[in-house]
Amino acid sequence: MTDTADGLVRVLEAIKASLQAKFPLCHVDLFNPASPDEQGNNNGDLQTPAILINLEQMPATGDNDDRDSIQGRFALHCILGNETPNLAIEIRAMSAAVLSHVRKNGSWLPGQRMTDPPTDIYAIPGYFSSRPNTGYDSWMVLFEQVLHLGPSHWDGSTVRPQRVFVARSTDGTTEPKQEHEQAI
Repeated sequence: MTDTADGLVRVLEAIKASLQAKFPLCHVDLFNPASPDEQGNNNGDLQTPAILINLEQMPATGDNDDRDSIQGRFALHCILGNETPNLAIEIRAMSAAVLSHVRKNGSWLPGQRMTDPPTDIYAIPGYFSSRPNTGYDSWMVLFEQVLHLGPSHWDGSTVRPQRVFVARSTDGTTEPKQEHEQAI
């Protein structure tokens, strides 16, 4: 695998681990509608409650970082079985809890500068099935997040600032360069 692919795998694994830790009673996995279940059936019975992680899109960004940066569009499918009491309320409560977790904990790999905070976080109705004994309802928590993948040459070990200058402004303008104060 490439450094970029390894970075993407690390982010997806971190999202999965974070959701599993926060929601230990949920089956948390990557979304793949074509993959067979344990019995070899496509789109077979799904273990619920579940949160399925889907990276729907990942266009490249024009970020000025030396790593490969993408604007990931994620969908977290929150799924409950039809046997759940008060299903309509519970599925919305579940998606609200997942949304709150993303908003508060969405750096996924803190200290590694691989992700910007998530943006455009919201929840919408998802898919449903009314099949007897295997039906379900879902809501999706959607968000976007810039991912910085691959190695960075800017780790701070080789480039050290020699001098740092500070400019103060009360009206939005910047003082001339010669009036900046040296901080370091």
